[in-house]
Amino acid sequence: MHNFKGKKYAASIRLIIFIIVFFIINEIIIFFLVPAGSFSRWVEHDAVNPRNSYDLIAIGASESLRSWDSNRADELLGLHTFNMGSTSTILDGGIYATFKNIMAYQNPKRVLIMLGRFSMNDEKIEHPRAYIGVAPYLSSKSAKAEYFFNILKMDGIMERIFPWLEYRVSSFHNIFSNVKKKLSKEYLEYDIELVQSSSVK
Repeated sequence: MHNFKGKKYAASIRLIIFIIVFFIINEIIIFFLVPAGSFSRWVEHDAVNPRNSYDLIAIGASESLRSWDSNRADELLGLHTFNMGSTSTILDGGIYATFKNIMAYQNPKRVLIMLGRFSMNDEKIEHPRAYIGVAPYLSSKSAKAEYFFNILKMDGIMERIFPWLEYRVSSFHNIFSNVKKKLSKEYLEYDIELVQSSSVK
């Protein structure tokens, strides 16, 4: 009996170690192959820094991203606003995740949710690129975890867990440039000029 329990315990430990090693290897591959984040990474960072700094937050998919000008809205409304739009996201996916993430750090007086009909469709399908562009940069661990479990119900799960299968740099030269950018001071400090000069969205 004790021997059986010992084997079961050892098997559990091996499984945990395997999962940890698997996760680390996947993260290393992502670091080398997946292009450095640009606009979406900066937006997620700016959404939560500094805390409690926005009066109104506009959130949604492309409709919000393309139609809400925070600088103009600030002038017209006399408020400090922020555009939290995320391309290709749907209500049950990236929109909810970004909303939960920003509300963990901000306390706005108003939240404006801007949705198109495809953001609320019954099929609940969100393109894997939307997850790749949002999930890695969420500051809230609970928002990130909930987003991950929500996408398990959608198609393209492999591309979300292993983004380098579909979304990756294409040569050794680009791998070197990609790693160099991710380790640069400008990238680590969220330099807006680096974001504006990048073609990776």
